[in-house]
Amino acid sequence: MLENWQNKTLDYDLKKYPWHEWILETIQQINPRVKDMTTINELITPEEAWEIQEFVQNSFKDVVYQKRFEDFAEEYSFKLLGTTDYLIKRQPTLNLVVPNQVALKRRLPFHQGKWYSNGTGMRTIWMPITPAHDSNSMYVIDHNESKTITQETIDKKYSLEQFEERCLEYAYPVKLNPGQAHLFHQEHIHGNVNNTTGKCRLAIDWHLLPKGEPHGNRLPGGFFKLPGDYGEVQNVPKDGRYVGYVGNNTKFDVKIPQRFQRSIIDEYCAEIGIRTVGYQFENEGLDWMPILEHYIEQKPTGIVMNSIYSLPDSLERRKFILEKALELNVILIFANELIAMQTAEDVARIKKYYEYYTPA
Repeated sequence: MLENWQNKTLDYDLKKYPWHEWILETIQQINPRVKDMTTINELITPEEAWEIQEFVQNSFKDVVYQKRFEDFAEEYSFKLLGTTDYLIKRQPTLNLVVPNQVALKRRLPFHQGKWYSNGTGMRTIWMPITPAHDSNSMYVIDHNESKTITQETIDKKYSLEQFEERCLEYAYPVKLNPGQAHLFHQEHIHGNVNNTTGKCRLAIDWHLLPKGEPHGNRLPGGFFKLPGDYGEVQNVPKDGRYVGYVGNNTKFDVKIPQRFQRSIIDEYCAEIGIRTVGYQFENEGLDWMPILEHYIEQKPTGIVMNSIYSLPDSLERRKFILEKALELNVILIFANELIAMQTAEDVARIKKYYEYYTPA
């Protein structure tokens, strides 16, 4: 049902989903002086405004907000997608545009989602929290014109300035109020112009991924999550013996340098309060992962990996590895997906994410 995502407007129940009130309440946790979100720039410095933006966006990871996004998606997904099998962006984005953002080097240039590694199957919901109009709003370009400009840009090797000049010939501002959302997909060019309205604009940017649609580099389980998956890791012993494991034997991690994998693993271990005793490296070309199997059989407390997509590509072999770890009570921890696999339910969740996985 791609026609629903061709720069279309969704009117939603503002009494049921008062995003503007929820966001203001969250902002006031960090700055009680803010009463009117459109005049934030009159109260605080730009740096403080970016701090507010980051604080609210991090709040979107909280279960309360997660359930609000899930409820919204559940109510409107079938109408918009034609299916109830979908994933939700794990952490939606808050956009804050202040007046004259060009002077602060903060203007978002024109772009399209597929240039940002977004798969063409992703659907974008853009919800203004304050009135969006004229130059404070997002500017969009319709699909046919977006395709034409995209091809011209490639054929003629446009500079950014040339590309933006071409975009401005077709771009127009989205005019919405709280209670409305703008729907588009990843081949629509969009961006901002300099905000000359004197008013701030806030908007939530988030995505849905229908089952079977390309996700690009935005991985199911990482960037996208199942409803009810809040990334909560529980009952992981802090003083256990954990082994880090990296390799380059799957379609996913074949091009990810091992030092980057280690960095992701180390960061996640610090976040959940555990430490690895060292790293083991899978031999290149051994896609059945005998070293991973060997260290599971050594029965450490757990093995920490970059991603569930670092498991064997073979369904049969992947099933064997997961079941072996479960049988021996070895916790498999996947940093990208925030999963510590300890139960059959965890295994089922991993299998479910693989149903949405469409590697290039």
